[in-house]
Amino acid sequence: MSSRRSRMQQATRDEIKATARDLMSTHGTAGISIRAIAREMGITAPALYHYYENMDALITDLLVDGFNASADALQAAFDQDGTSEGKVRAIFYAYRQWALAHPSQFELLYGNPIPGYEAPRDVTVPAASRTQVILSQAIGMLMMANNRPVAPVWARVPPTVAESLTRILNDGGYPTEFMQAAYLASLFWAQAHGIIMLELHGHLPSTLGDMDAAYAQFIDSVLVQLGT
Repeated sequence: MSSRRSRMQQATRDEIKATARDLMSTHGTAGISIRAIAREMGITAPALYHYYENMDALITDLLVDGFNASADALQAAFDQDGTSEGKVRAIFYAYRQWALAHPSQFELLYGNPIPGYEAPRDVTVPAASRTQVILSQAIGMLMMANNRPVAPVWARVPPTVAESLTRILNDGGYPTEFMQAAYLASLFWAQAHGIIMLELHGHLPSTLGDMDAAYAQFIDSVLVQLGT
């Protein structure tokens, strides 16, 4: 395939994905289909199969793009702030900011399942795991910089959890000394994720009102638990 033809094909694939994201922003994940995308683009549905063999292939591409876009925002936050405490704080802020700016994509990544679709783990997991790797690195740096113990409740990784984390760290080529940071990153990420999901669905704002202030205090609580 010539480079010009390859560029044209990639441009069309990008347009297909952009159209799918637009449909999701209006109709949710249930709003994307080959027929709906083709209609929006002004082409026939069979024409789309020249670029994606089926709907699952398109969804997989959207997932990988979304995971990478979210992780890129976190990586930028990590790179911009000079202190380890600042990196952790900036990453948590960036995670929420990206989710609020791209709610339909965030829902695709973590929310509504698509009936009949099963993500190919070998394709999606490397992109999906970037978020926790970045946060784990920042938390590990903060723990080393503080040179103080974390809150006692987090001082011990449960043995059964340690078994799973050891396997994951070994598979990723990370030292086992990274374990506590990875464990805490997973738990604190889960808390942040829960807050953001409840915010996106309107459950928390009606109760807490000022979500900016509430989320900022949540980040403060994380830093306290990490020994700052």
